[in-house]
Amino acid sequence: MQQTDNESKDAAIINFTFKDDSVIPAWAKNHIDRIASEGIINGYTDGTFRPADQITRAELAVMTVRALRLETKQEAELTFADSEQIAAWAKPYIAAAAQAGIVNGKGNNRFAPSDTATRAEAVKLVLALLESK
Repeated sequence: MQQTDNESKDAAIINFTFKDDSVIPAWAKNHIDRIASEGIINGYTDGTFRPADQITRAELAVMTVRALRLETKQEAELTFADSEQIAAWAKPYIAAAAQAGIVNGKGNNRFAPSDTATRAEAVKLVLALLESK
């Protein structure tokens, strides 16, 4: 990874390289590098970013918690009926988001971590980010 100059920000933005960089749109690359530099995203374990994939509720919750810099606890307990379906890497983030009141279940106390996030769900989390400033 190489660092690049960024006069408009105090922190240097790292130029991240994902295995699928060639399919990341040019207009999005700097934005992806910036939030990766901030620790908000890190791509998938296989080294890809998958820019065309839809985002899951779990992934959106994780990114929001990281952006808000909420405290997470590995041993955090979740009370959602489908907690066993939430990946171990996402559980502390979803617990923090639930505790902060920025995520809810979808009905029957299900979080539905693998469901695609809706535009309305994304807006709710973007507003939480804006209100934290």
